Amino acid sequence: MRHPDRPDRQIANMADMMERLGLDPVAASQHRLGLSFAGAIRTCLRCDAGEVCCDWLKRASVHLEHPPAFCPNAALFEQLLEVLPAASDAQH
Repeated sequence: MRHPDRPDRQIANMADMMERLGLDPVAASQHRLGLSFAGAIRTCLRCDAGEVCCDWLKRASVHLEHPPAFCPNAALFEQLLEVLPAASDAQH
């Protein structure tokens, strides 16, 4: 049986990962009509590495250039890093 807080933790991990990568969640949610972001959320919710991710984020740098290889959304995050403005640029 899955823990009832698991979805919240998974989404918190994804939000934390995106923030550390400098990805703007609003811009990401609009990329490809939201399809990429919706897919990333589904992938994150199904991921079995939630505890590993949470532990990794506790030790990782506040600013990341690349997502960790174990992340099933790593390729998508890399793609978004190439096509979206940085979160700091989107706020201005």
